[in-house]
Amino acid sequence: MKKNLNSILNIDKNNCFIKYIVKRVQKDDYRGLHISQHNRYDLKYVETITKTIFDINQNKFFEIPRGDYSDRAGATKKYSPNDYPIFKQIVQKVKKLEKRGTYNSIKKNFFVDFHRMGIIKRFDKDYKETDPYKRQIVHYAQLSDKAIKFLKSKSLFEKKRIFTDFIDTLFQGHLSNLADLIYNSDYKSSQISAFEFMFILSDINLSNNKKIKLLDCYNSLKKHQKDKIIELIKGYANPENFSGNKTDKKDFHNWINETQQLFSLMKQTSYFLVDTDNKYFMLNDGINGIYSEKVIKRSVSVKNKYFKIHQVEKTKDFELHHIIPISKARNKKEVEMLDNVNNLIYLHKNKHREITNNNNKNVYLCIDENKAVFLDFEKHSIVAKNNEDSLYAKKKKIISLMDKHNKEMISKIYEFNEKIDCI
Repeated sequence: MKKNLNSILNIDKNNCFIKYIVKRVQKDDYRGLHISQHNRYDLKYVETITKTIFDINQNKFFEIPRGDYSDRAGATKKYSPNDYPIFKQIVQKVKKLEKRGTYNSIKKNFFVDFHRMGIIKRFDKDYKETDPYKRQIVHYAQLSDKAIKFLKSKSLFEKKRIFTDFIDTLFQGHLSNLADLIYNSDYKSSQISAFEFMFILSDINLSNNKKIKLLDCYNSLKKHQKDKIIELIKGYANPENFSGNKTDKKDFHNWINETQQLFSLMKQTSYFLVDTDNKYFMLNDGINGIYSEKVIKRSVSVKNKYFKIHQVEKTKDFELHHIIPISKARNKKEVEMLDNVNNLIYLHKNKHREITNNNNKNVYLCIDENKAVFLDFEKHSIVAKNNEDSLYAKKKKIISLMDKHNKEMISKIYEFNEKIDCI
């Protein structure tokens, strides 16, 4: 195994990507971003289940069974579906419409993901909502308000935009961060391969600047060098090379399969275009996308305008941040409104990462000449001191324009018109 890693290093000992990937593949969490590898669904399947629940039960609570169920002869049955009539109707209708779906798969797989996506809510015996990321005994479920809005969408674009939010919630904000990362880079018009995503962009511990630098280093390699690296990583990450149980073994094929499953989800969103074989993705400038060529070309001039207006120099370890993410736009017009110099701020990478780690929810801005405070709608705050964590002008006119633009966009994009006390 070590021979494979040394062979990778010998391809180019000075290349930053090569140094990085050799360290990464040896880590326990080498796969990085992990979603639901085994749950296969698309917009149509999600819509079928959601509409079935609504048609049968509207947005009322319905009881779901505890334990497993099997209809095989001689198998132990933990419950009778007849004791859960609403749930039984839902499963049977979904199976009839989609030719797939069992009591177990819908309850244990899809309902778990749907709770994490914000499509349904699940509750304990006292009707208290459970944590979708913790093992808890669930007694009831209910469609969310956003799921009903999804069903009542008047256009495919609106439906796809809400579905994009569902998928991004499942990705815990990493999908919208990926869209903004690519949009703010020189790769905004490029095809990005599954290997670039696997090896670099799936690492949730890297700063955006570091990801771009690694992409540059990877793409400085010749094709035969890239092919050799992939071959050597395959040879290293072979389960037969490792002892222990399945979770202790590195597995290249599972890693690429998981990446392609992520791509199959990404292609359902309004952020990305993905090829039919799930091998490449790029920002979506199509009819149901938001990144038109016209808008993309604007982004460089907007970023340059920030440095001119705020009279700050480009500084190591600082990154330009869209206060309200570009990915929250619902159409090309809103992209242009968000890709505005007054929606930008220059943050230290660590402060930028704080916002990313809270799923880019800190979009409400309170700002003066000394600090910028970013709040989410639960009033959790992230503070960036001027000239320490952030770099922006101290002129009241410039600060006032940033604040005004932020409140206008908060109202338009999030339909939130309350004033939040920043203290």
